[in-house]
Amino acid sequence: MRLLLLIIMILSFNTPFCQTADNDIYRFAKEVFRSKKYQKKSYQRFNDKVEVVDGQFYHFGDKVLTIELKDNKYKEIFSAGIFNPDIIFGQTTPVISASTYDSLSQQQKIFYNLSRNDSLSICCLNELTKINPDHHTRRFVIWVWRKGMMNPTEYYFELFNNRATASTTTEEFIRHSKMTFYYQGTILL
Repeated sequence: MRLLLLIIMILSFNTPFCQTADNDIYRFAKEVFRSKKYQKKSYQRFNDKVEVVDGQFYHFGDKVLTIELKDNKYKEIFSAGIFNPDIIFGQTTPVISASTYDSLSQQQKIFYNLSRNDSLSICCLNELTKINPDHHTRRFVIWVWRKGMMNPTEYYFELFNNRATASTTTEEFIRHSKMTFYYQGTILL
């Protein structure tokens, strides 16, 4: 009897533990890009100079993205302003003085920090190569941390380059691309 229960437990738990991280990345991405949420649009690049400090801090006017990339071939997505904080939160930045902030209750401080969009951290950029529909389109997923949030939010975006060919390098593709889709996914736990 114990042997039978042990076999049943092993078989029932086998599927979740055998999934790979690769499958997890693509599972939700496929849903997003195949759903009604997928609507192509043309997003504007940041229209001012992007200042890069120490290769990690990207200043978009009064907003700063702290970006940790595993592969530097993707850095131009941010340094050229293709993906920028204005796309996520709009162009206005709610800012209050230090004295006003100090006078807020603890709950008001939490809500203020959640509404801030002047400082975001980004990591874990992955190109979703298995679901790129053609050589003109490349899809990505990133994790974004906001001030006051413990866990990141997953974001999906798509770049389009009508000059691209099958032999176009990633850097060349990004240089001449524009963002055509952006979607805020879920908070990761």
